[in-house]
Amino acid sequence: MLLDYIKVFIVGGLICVIAQIMMDYFKMQTPYVMVTYVSLGAILTFLGIYEPIVKFGASGATVPIIGFGYSLAKGVMKGIETDGFLGIFTGGVIATAGGVAAAILTTSGNLYRGVCIDTACSMGVCAEHSAASAMITNGESEIEKLVAINWDGSVIPPCGRCREFIMQINDKNKNAEIMVKEDIVVKLKELLPYDWRESAN
Repeated sequence: MLLDYIKVFIVGGLICVIAQIMMDYFKMQTPYVMVTYVSLGAILTFLGIYEPIVKFGASGATVPIIGFGYSLAKGVMKGIETDGFLGIFTGGVIATAGGVAAAILTTSGNLYRGVCIDTACSMGVCAEHSAASAMITNGESEIEKLVAINWDGSVIPPCGRCREFIMQINDKNKNAEIMVKEDIVVKLKELLPYDWRESAN
């Protein structure tokens, strides 16, 4: 498991370093870097180059913005397989808007589900947030287990924002079991080992 984290760190860190070099030495503004990464992710996916990187680095390759290009391209390719020419236009949308589903099992035994909503200008919500909103609407906040599934059926870990959100809605959620990869389950406190609220006190 430690090796998996190291791979994620290496790939994600390298992507960020390249972006920083683009901004520092080539004076590219953030929007241009983002467009470059999304386009590059799509192109490398179509060429079959990015898939091995994803298999090696997991969320280190899919969570950064270049991973959005990867998801778009994968969605288009799958859309073409299932819907033909129409899939060129629908595949990317289906893969990125509602392309992730999450399920939360509470300590009382209730199950809540949610999907991600990705739209233009980053106005969206993660699947974990969606499931947690349903849980909170029903008067619950203590989570026993959580899993998120990507559009291709693979298990993906919650992003940093979701981890922090889950921790803050109930302190007991630090012991919630989170599936971060198929057959790999960790407690939320292992994903957030240093609680900033404790440091602030």
